[in-house]
Amino acid sequence: MAIAEGGNTEVAQRFPGNGLGTNEAAAGESGDSKEVPTKSSGFVLWTLLRRFFVPSWMVTAIYMLKYRARVSPRAEVDLNPAIRLGRGTQISSFCQVKTNGGPLEIGSHVTLSANGYISASAGGVVIGDDCIFGPGTTIVGNNYRYDDLETPIRLQEKTTLGIRIGCNVWMGANVTVVDGVEIGEGAIVAAGAVVTRDVPVRAIVAGVPARLVKMRDA
Repeated sequence: MAIAEGGNTEVAQRFPGNGLGTNEAAAGESGDSKEVPTKSSGFVLWTLLRRFFVPSWMVTAIYMLKYRARVSPRAEVDLNPAIRLGRGTQISSFCQVKTNGGPLEIGSHVTLSANGYISASAGGVVIGDDCIFGPGTTIVGNNYRYDDLETPIRLQEKTTLGIRIGCNVWMGANVTVVDGVEIGEGAIVAAGAVVTRDVPVRAIVAGVPARLVKMRDA
């Protein structure tokens, strides 16, 4: 089942679909996961220079000129060719939008409210058009392995499956989306939910972990 039905065709083509409602992303044990590649010292240095030494007003101007997207000067958005913002998208104050090498694509007319956090790794994060993300939304496209009981979790490999969010999705305040999740077009995620499994098209989910409440078209 494709995530985007009847929405932005370009965004819909980026969603391979993997059986909505069956993915247990929080476990981080899928055989399809990718290891997060180790970055060279030169890459890390260049990323740090861009992140901390480019004035915020310049970042705002670049994204406005390049994508016609509105990035608050008080937000932290990486200047990285892997990040693409759609026209009319708004990144509010105190948000952080970062990538560690993977693609991070946000569609048109998307609103990321204050204190939102989006991080992409090799698996990528793709968000469709017309989405609303409430304050404190957290979307993290990687995970830690934890199967080696003799090694601290922080020292174990990171894995990345990627995150796909369809068009016209509304997330309330303080929602968390973990790696490996696909959220279907027109879905609603209640405030405070933790999304660890795929969400069907036009579903309403709530809770920790998020579970189906009802279908919008039922």
